[in-house]
Amino acid sequence: MALWSNFSNDSEKIKLEQEQFLTKLQDCGKSVEEISQFLQEQKIEMVFSVFIDCMEDWELDKIKNWAKVLSVYKPQKKVEAFIREFSDKSKESRMWIFLCKLLEYSQNENLKSILCEMMQSTFSKPEIRIIFSLLNNEKVEFPEDILLLPTPFILALYRQIILLSNDENSTIRENCMIILGRLRENEENAILRLCHGLEDVKSKVCKAAATSLANIGEKSIEPLRNILTTKGLRTQISAAWCLGTINKNHSIMVEELFDFLGTPHEKLRKPVIWALEQSGESISNLLLEKTKQTHDSIYIASALKLWNKMPHISHSVAEYLKQLCEYPQSEIRIELLHLIGNHRLVSYKNFVLNSLDEEKENICEASIEALGNLPKKIFLEKDLSQRLVNLYYQRNNFNIRKSILQSITKLQLSDEIVYKVIFSALHDSSEELQLLALKSLSIFGEKAQEALPTILVFLENKESEDFILECLKQLEKMSLNSTNTMNLVMKFLSSPTDDIRNQAIATLESMGNMVAAPLLRMSKTYNVKTQVAISKSLAKLGPKIAPVLVDGLIGSCSETRKVAADALGNMGEAAMPYLCNLMDETDFWVKKAISSALSKIGMTAVPSLIKTIREGNNPQIIAMAIEVLQKMKQKALGKLIPLIIDPKPQLSQLAIYSMKKVNASYMESIPDLLDLFTHPAPLVRQSAAWCLGQIGHNDNNIIQALQKLQKDDVDAVAQVAQQSLAKLQS
Repeated sequence: MALWSNFSNDSEKIKLEQEQFLTKLQDCGKSVEEISQFLQEQKIEMVFSVFIDCMEDWELDKIKNWAKVLSVYKPQKKVEAFIREFSDKSKESRMWIFLCKLLEYSQNENLKSILCEMMQSTFSKPEIRIIFSLLNNEKVEFPEDILLLPTPFILALYRQIILLSNDENSTIRENCMIILGRLRENEENAILRLCHGLEDVKSKVCKAAATSLANIGEKSIEPLRNILTTKGLRTQISAAWCLGTINKNHSIMVEELFDFLGTPHEKLRKPVIWALEQSGESISNLLLEKTKQTHDSIYIASALKLWNKMPHISHSVAEYLKQLCEYPQSEIRIELLHLIGNHRLVSYKNFVLNSLDEEKENICEASIEALGNLPKKIFLEKDLSQRLVNLYYQRNNFNIRKSILQSITKLQLSDEIVYKVIFSALHDSSEELQLLALKSLSIFGEKAQEALPTILVFLENKESEDFILECLKQLEKMSLNSTNTMNLVMKFLSSPTDDIRNQAIATLESMGNMVAAPLLRMSKTYNVKTQVAISKSLAKLGPKIAPVLVDGLIGSCSETRKVAADALGNMGEAAMPYLCNLMDETDFWVKKAISSALSKIGMTAVPSLIKTIREGNNPQIIAMAIEVLQKMKQKALGKLIPLIIDPKPQLSQLAIYSMKKVNASYMESIPDLLDLFTHPAPLVRQSAAWCLGQIGHNDNNIIQALQKLQKDDVDAVAQVAQQSLAKLQS
């Protein structure tokens, strides 16, 4: 009879007991310690009964907590008996998780043995499928949980996973590959099964197997070596990728990979080269030795490609390249040209120049690319320009013409004959060549303005973002002042692309003062980011446009006025007279913008603000000036201290408030502060004493003054004086 059988009937008494139990359980809180203490006081049968009845509705965290509690429950023999009679329920997913967690937490070897025995006997494909379902749908971290379990159960699970790795369902096979990689070294046949997974008909399974083998690391190397020499192309490619990933993490050298540099299969050569690349320059000398021993053109070309990917090449490799200049094979000549260009090997410039005349177009193209990467100073510019121009007209080949335009830009060739080629390319039928020619225009300075009509047509008709961006960049460099051009550029201020919007603003900025008023008017139609960018751009146009900005602040909508105020603030001291005259603004956001603008100007604004406060009659303007000074805080403190004795109450209050912000950088204010020790207002004397304490300058005159102030009739003043004195003397 089950331990909980007496509690599974319909007895009203039992139901009542269960309800009371659950109520008490809820009251004791969620911590494992509280639950455990509570359960120790209950009948073991009641604990199990409630557990069985309630598990179906519990969250996974609660199940784990129960497992943690029962792992230390006393007496353990009753828990063991409970588990033995639990086997008919163990196929339910939540029960399975409970048993896993109980095994993890338990320190009782007997209980562990019972659990492992039971799980191994009840484990079957449906249970694994359930777990995969939980992993995918309920986000249970199954693989991570398994990793925490004791070795006996992991081994039992291994056997099941290896069996399932042949399942007809590719998703299950893929998950098996992932888990085998995470469990790694617990069984050697796991690596063999992963190697077999590289041959799976489904690419996602192959990828999962390859990733797992790479994660396992060095223990996978020998099986992967065997795959390289015995399996088919598809599996070899995966093995090479795995070895490269392992090499990246462990800095190993797999010599078998060298043998495959000469494989006729390009799809295999690529991962082999990548795998060897992970070893860095350490393989360079060995690669040189092996390359010297062969006449295979594919092998030599692959070796060149590998050297090309290294950060540096040794002197011995550079010398060996001289031999390769005599090789007729296209593969070698192309890779040699790539290597010369990328590593800027100037001693091979004649080889590059001679290759320009090659009839084979791919060699000619490679030589042009190499030429573009070499230093311009090693050539006679005029001769170089002539050769490239001749090639452009002689070879009606897209790739060659493309390489020529790229090299012209890199080498900054600005001859008249080159310009004609660029101008011709602007009207080519290929949009890619048009764009390359467009990027080259800036080389030619003012002469590039001849292409302006073409650029404007491009802006009107092209949809490519790259094209639009490049057109705007070229217009910026031309610094035009045409109204039509300005209106066309302004259209791109509403572009959804940040780069285009920002470039449109920069282009408009290059047009000077003429754009100020239109920009300001249109700013209200744009988003906040664009408005901010416009205000910064307007500020760069200089003080001359300040009147335009003031006009924008008067009678315009609040958005426009805010942009104008921001622009004035970014303009600096030159905007001060205009901003001071605008301090009677009533709109909250515009008022805030003007206040921020004045604060941004900084100390140079302080005299004007103080003058406004002292001489002004408008309460609103005075209030804003005070607000601005308070925003400046420490920046304006030195100027504010004399105001403490001002007859205007608001000025005196402002100064006292601001003194609270003082620090050691305001030593020049010490004499003024000492004078305030005799001020009739206690608050003034108190503030001055506090301020001197903050400055922290230990001077005899200050010490004596503070000692005297300790005897002040007002306790608050005397107390602050005492505190400041103690601070200075500490």
